[in-house]
Amino acid sequence: MAQWLLITSVILLASTLQSMTGFGFAVLAVPLLVPILPPRNAVALIAVLSTATTVLAWWRIRAETATGWIGRLFPAGLFGVPLGLVALVSLRADWLRVVVGLSSLAIAGVLLWSHTAPAASGPVDGVPATHDRPRSRRWAVWMAGLASGVLSGGLGMPGPPIMVLLQYAGMSKHTYRATALGYFALIYPVTLLVMLAQGVLSGQTLAESVTYLPAVFGGIVLGNTAHRRVPQRAFTLIVLLLLALAGLLAGWTGFQGLYRG
Repeated sequence: MAQWLLITSVILLASTLQSMTGFGFAVLAVPLLVPILPPRNAVALIAVLSTATTVLAWWRIRAETATGWIGRLFPAGLFGVPLGLVALVSLRADWLRVVVGLSSLAIAGVLLWSHTAPAASGPVDGVPATHDRPRSRRWAVWMAGLASGVLSGGLGMPGPPIMVLLQYAGMSKHTYRATALGYFALIYPVTLLVMLAQGVLSGQTLAESVTYLPAVFGGIVLGNTAHRRVPQRAFTLIVLLLLALAGLLAGWTGFQGLYRG
């Protein structure tokens, strides 16, 4: 029961972040859960719950989505998912914890840079970035999608490359959130199917995920409320601090396991 309550609290917090900002569920939940669950189970569980969170959160704001961005990011993400899953299946548990920890710290640094660096400004070919045509170069969009797919299949965290790309594009707060959620609503089901095919996602994990759905729904409600009230910049800094702490915890747990082994 104590472990269930702890996991439920993590999922409630992560769901709130996801609903409020368009990212944060897996990025925060995975490093917090891998110290207390086998990493493969944690990644599979978060992939299931992330699918529910993103689809539900995106559906009510889908009209604000810049679909052109998703149309170019998603094909690249499809190539990356199987590559990431190879690492998830191949690495031992403690090494996966170390990878999650170091990745979380790196992600926190990249996201901090992306939110402090000036965003791109001005339209390309006369079309603003908030419309359906992405203004970034094709190779940058492709690489962001590919990296997102690898992170989705390997760690259940497809968000960081997408958030950096959309942040640099200078999107408005609402379009930024809706477009990110729309992409995640597509890439997560693909990740689940690949996990099922490779035996990473079990029936037991699917059954357990149902017990955490109330926390997901509660987080969506809280996140939508907070989105209208909390300044984005202040909240982003809080998220990055939590992410850095979660990464340190996951990495430390993994290094301890390697030392004992």
